[in-house]
Amino acid sequence: ANRHLTMPKISIPAYLILVFFLIFFTLSTHSSALEDLRIGVMTDIEDQLVASQLTDSISQEIRRTVGSDYILVISEVITAIRTPEASSNAYQQLENSSPDLILVLGPKSLSGIATQSVFKIPTIAVWILDGKLQSLSRNESGATGKANFTYIQSSTPLRQSVYRFKEL
Repeated sequence: ANRHLTMPKISIPAYLILVFFLIFFTLSTHSSALEDLRIGVMTDIEDQLVASQLTDSISQEIRRTVGSDYILVISEVITAIRTPEASSNAYQQLENSSPDLILVLGPKSLSGIATQSVFKIPTIAVWILDGKLQSLSRNESGATGKANFTYIQSSTPLRQSVYRFKEL
């Protein structure tokens, strides 16, 4: 049988709790007047419909969280990232469009930026399987040590995910 490793089913609200907290931090740099909150997204997801549904879900959750003080705009979504070079290029493209926040969804999307030391725009990487294996680290206080960058690691240990996959 032809089996493909897919992203684990993830409860979007569970991952987004930290994302929303970090978005509030980003919002604190904005004035109190009604204005756009521009978010750029890069993802491993290939299917445009699935990527669109995901960004719609993220948009709805963020709107519920930040209320009506901001107009949420998903400024750009780059999909089907498969190589470190594509990841790096996608990040540069998003960075050049000057969003207020960049969401990096998936381990392949992270591959080209994991070792980057400078992040000009606040960046949150989600669906990280194992920070150490993916060239990420945290210091004793839990911070990445990189200004404008953080990540959310999967709550299921990689070893456990591999064992579950083998059982299929």
